[in-house]
Amino acid sequence: PAVALHPLEFEKLGVAEGDTVTVSSARDTLRLPARVDEGVPRGCAALVTHLDLTDAYDLIDGTTLVTDVRVERAS
Repeated sequence: PAVALHPLEFEKLGVAEGDTVTVSSARDTLRLPARVDEGVPRGCAALVTHLDLTDAYDLIDGTTLVTDVRVERAS
């Protein structure tokens, strides 16, 4: 599993495709590789949630329509 980001987000974050980033919400933080996806709008992150290989559900707040996340270069 990987978090998909618009290509321009890579420059903003200072990462390259495949680099590990942290994806954090109010509920949890995951460390995942970043992958380029031009179909993801700028300022958004896409993460497949139906795979058993990721804990993406730990990030999601089921009481809201949208879960805000922060993506940062992993330290």
